[in-house]
Order: sequence, then C-alpha cells, then structure tokens
Amino acid sequence: THWPAMAALVRALFGKRSVLSNSVGAAFVKLLAPLRSLSGHRVPMLLDGDDAQVSCVCIVNGHPSSFQIDSGSTFTQIVPSLAPERVPRYGLGFSSCMGKKLWFPTCEVALAPVDLKGYELTSGRVTASVQIGSSNLLGLRELRRWRVQLLFLPEAKCSAFPLPASQWEQESGHVHSTVPLAGALRAAEALSNGEISAEDVRSDTLPWLLDAAKAMAAASSCEALVADADCLAS
Repeated sequence: THWPAMAALVRALFGKRSVLSNSVGAAFVKLLAPLRSLSGHRVPMLLDGDDAQVSCVCIVNGHPSSFQIDSGSTFTQIVPSLAPERVPRYGLGFSSCMGKKLWFPTCEVALAPVDLKGYELTSGRVTASVQIGSSNLLGLRELRRWRVQLLFLPEAKCSAFPLPASQWEQESGHVHSTVPLAGALRAAEALSNGEISAEDVRSDTLPWLLDAAKAMAAASSCEALVADADCLAS
C-alpha cells in the first residue's frame, strides 16, 4: 500500500535530522493526507446502538450525535435541533416512501463520523447536503463517500476510510437566499399532506426548484381558510 511506503520514505529522508520543524512537518502531513485514503487504512467507527438497530456517532457542526445507519435511504437526514436557524429558500426536496412524496427542507452542514477515540475522520472541514426530518439517518450517499463497511459479528463492527476535505464539495448552488427553519418545516409538512401543490409553488426564476417562501405563504393561506371554516361551523 502507498501509505507505509511513503512513511518509510519520510523517515529515511529525515532520519539524520534531530529536529524536524513544525512548518516542514505540517507540509508533509498535508502532502501525504490524500494518500491515506488510497492506502487501504480503514479506521473503526464509534458505534452507539442496541440489539434493535446499529447507530454510529457523527459530528454535525461541532455537535456529536447518534445516527442510525440506513443504507435504504439515499440522503442523510438530521433532526431540526442540529440544523441552522435559516435554511436555503430553494432547498425543498422529497423522498419517495410507498408511492408517496415526503418533502423536507435541506441544508448543508459540516458532518463527519468519528473513530473510537472520538476524533473526526477527516483532515479538515467537510460539508454534506442533508434533509431535515424527524430522526438522524446516515444515508447511502455518505456511506458511499466514506466507504463505510459494516460487519455483523457477535457484535456489530463498523469502519470507514478517512478522507481529505478536498474530496468533499458543496453541492447546492442556491444557498444565498434563506428562510426560517420553522417556516420551511411547515411548508414541507403542507406539501407532504397535500395541502398545497408543488406546481403552485415553483420558483419564478428557477422553475425546476420549489420556492419555500411561496410554499410558506400558501400554507399560511390554507391555515387561514381552515380557521375561517371552523368559525363559520361554530
């Protein structure tokens, strides 16, 4: 593998020097970090679960949290308490479940699994595009990126490859305009329940995307109509 060979080369080059300066050392760490992901060096992940499910610990925007490993879900999902207070206006997305579309706000967060000692498995800040829902689910996209391997032995074991930050790229191109998280969650709920139609809340300038501001206004109008109907009925 590449990593042991490169490590031996570094030792040979600097074996005669009593002190290796911090700047030179840091430069070599930065140089060799991408090769670690090619070395086959797999790192055990910290698990947090029970007999009913297998969960791992990830760091989300600096906060540790337990994630259920869900290879049946394409996207990773986080709970609202881990999400920012404002989310992208054009970030509403959906997942299909038993023929029904379930809508979610989406956002970008710094996310990385941790090893058995609680250290993040990355050489720098990395971001992931996630859905905001009712539970923490580590979906297939992140499982593939980290090349996660799960073994079902008498005790479940999970491992991943550490990746340099350069291999992670932000995916959303429309994050500048934002809306409050609470409003986006209400808009997603209204879309999922069929209270409003996705076709009615498409963006005027980006018609392939939904406008969360429009969806929030439409959801508020529906609530007002329901309230008026209740008043008339009483």
